[in-house]
Amino acid sequence: MASVANSAKGIEKALIHFPIIAKKFAMPVLMSNCVGFCDNFLSVSKSPIWTKDGNLFGQLDDKSEALLIFDTEKEEVFAKSFDFI
Repeated sequence: MASVANSAKGIEKALIHFPIIAKKFAMPVLMSNCVGFCDNFLSVSKSPIWTKDGNLFGQLDDKSEALLIFDTEKEEVFAKSFDFI
């Protein structure tokens, strides 16, 4: 699991980097990104998960606060959005 604070440009790089790591080590990889303003830039979430083969298996959108849960035994992804006030 990688915890990051990425802008849209950083996400583009991560979408190339992390599937290579997943495939190289034959393990699922989840990248957790924040959403909204972070220090001096806009973070865009789009938190993804890749399978052990490096395939994109699920991804959040760029606006919502949510949880992305991956069942490693069943290889299923669940996403849950929240409305925070």
